[in-house]
Amino acid sequence: MERVGQGVTDIAPDDVVVPTLTPDRDRGIDSHGWFRDAFVENARDLVKISPALADVAMLVEPLTVTHHALCQAHALRAVRAGVELFRELSVVPQRVLVVGAGPIGLLGALPCRTWGYVTVVTDLLETQSHRARLAGAAGCEYFDAREFTTQQIAADYGRFDIIVRASPPFEPLLAYLELLDRGGIFNLIGWEGGSRNASVDLATLIRDAVHHEWGIVGTLGGRDADFRAAVERLGVMHESFPEALNSMITSFCAPRGLPSHVRLRPQRVKIGLDSR
Repeated sequence: MERVGQGVTDIAPDDVVVPTLTPDRDRGIDSHGWFRDAFVENARDLVKISPALADVAMLVEPLTVTHHALCQAHALRAVRAGVELFRELSVVPQRVLVVGAGPIGLLGALPCRTWGYVTVVTDLLETQSHRARLAGAAGCEYFDAREFTTQQIAADYGRFDIIVRASPPFEPLLAYLELLDRGGIFNLIGWEGGSRNASVDLATLIRDAVHHEWGIVGTLGGRDADFRAAVERLGVMHESFPEALNSMITSFCAPRGLPSHVRLRPQRVKIGLDSR
């Protein structure tokens, strides 16, 4: 934060702040523009963050997405478990499978671990990859999806209360839906462009969803409340898993060097832009 206007008392110059945005982006990324050095924003749409978290503050916005998704799943699970919704997410024990070990997936796995959930992460990556090691550093189990059938996954890891699909292809919905336990929630984050065709036994899918009381929920993004909650959760994650959290920001580069930087670092998780 460089300057504040008259009457602004909640934030001050030199504070570290994160701008919020709306799911439909009518305020936030699109209005600020991409890769701008500076912009003007209403004070009410800025969330202050501890200076100790300044180096990982760029993770707040993607964390709001998974936080919102997990709150949705928690709300549905809590109703079915007979728990008041205002209780902490850690009150209802969960077994969570995160499909996709990118930034969104890992930022779904880490808060699950802070709530004490048994958390398993999978991706099309070797178990010794950087992302797999990040998941392990936060206490998650990891498996290479290319090496396991759903039957093997169920045998080795059991069934799950929540499955978060944080990878673009739609196939994980069809491949992993049967791994949901009774009353489980499958949360879809993000989508794949274009059109894709698949053959689905719709009658069996509907029968199983009804019989097992599954829920399928889509999540687009976080709200203002999620930004504030994400800042708080980021602090807990930083205390609990500092190595894993800091290692999510793989490197920094100047905006002009981003294309070549991305090509040279295929195992990247999150790249920070430094325009100084």
